[in-house]
Amino acid sequence: MNVYDLLNLGNVDKEQGIKDAISEVKEALKDLNTDATCKIYSGYITDALRRKHILNRIITTDDFGCSYSHQFNLVPKDEKTYYLIDLTYEQFHREEFPNLKENGYMIVEDDSFRTYLEITGATSVNITLKDAFSTETGKVR
Repeated sequence: MNVYDLLNLGNVDKEQGIKDAISEVKEALKDLNTDATCKIYSGYITDALRRKHILNRIITTDDFGCSYSHQFNLVPKDEKTYYLIDLTYEQFHREEFPNLKENGYMIVEDDSFRTYLEITGATSVNITLKDAFSTETGKVR
């Protein structure tokens, strides 16, 4: 049984809620550049997802010893996959995750998550999604 389904008391369609939250945030911040604004965008996403009762967490790359600090959001889909939301990914000028760049979110597993951290945190990190999501704002090294 998926523990995250048990936490979804309102039986919310997470993916549709994520899409709606992204639309809301993009509209609210339509005049804001995406360069070096990840903290603003991730905070707005958190607020929008909470209003929809969708469990999420802001993740900061420097909590994992990365040399570049970047924030984004994770939403558990099930115990192995998560939705990664980053409305500022385009600032890295990389082509590895076209869905993320186009839609503002993507589904990740451990391998794709580590690749994403390598790009956004400028450091290779060996961490699982479960560990990243369950870590409170403390350093993991």
